[in-house]
Amino acid sequence: VMASVARYRGDRDATMALGKRIAALRKKKNVTQVELSEKIGVSQSLISNYEIGRIRAPHEFITKIAQALDLSADEI
Repeated sequence: VMASVARYRGDRDATMALGKRIAALRKKKNVTQVELSEKIGVSQSLISNYEIGRIRAPHEFITKIAQALDLSADEI
């Protein structure tokens, strides 16, 4: 049970770190959540949920975000 809890915390921390990174890169490019959502065809609330770490962004989303921000997926 403790190993499962530790794994969950690690996954949660990674999800939150990824979200913070996405938000920081988006802001660095002076792009709003609304603008980004329109560029990649998702809702603004979904962008928000990814950025605050409520939901883990799937690989396909990371690729789309990278393209929309003129970055490589590795930079995210």
